Amino acid sequence: MEYEIYNETAYNCKENLIVAVANFYKTDYEMMSLEAWNFFYEGKDNNKIGNGAFTRYDYLKKYHGIQVKEIFPKDGEEALKIIKKELTSGNPIATYIDCYYCSWDFRNYRKHHKDHYCLIKDVLEDKLILVDAIL
Repeated sequence: MEYEIYNETAYNCKENLIVAVANFYKTDYEMMSLEAWNFFYEGKDNNKIGNGAFTRYDYLKKYHGIQVKEIFPKDGEEALKIIKKELTSGNPIATYIDCYYCSWDFRNYRKHHKDHYCLIKDVLEDKLILVDAIL
């Protein structure tokens, strides 16, 4: 899969990946950078809009057909099996990375633990080929 890299500074790494996937499938996306703004609103009848992923991801599915599903494999072997299966099925897949181990992140590599997400483009000889929208 060939993704066009999108890096809107108001979006976090997950949000930038969603934009790349939406553009790949030529579907619309509307996102409020809720995490960047730490936005939360509670309206009438306990209707809530906030920075929790649950609401945002539900709306992406409901209004734009983009479904985000998290999978927590028990080990690397199971993770690789899932990744290969999803890529073979034509599904985009992202992976969690700790930037402490990202050699291309000169700010955090072997210095700071920081959550980050990348799209997986391919698997070659059991090595992941990643698309990183921010770094």
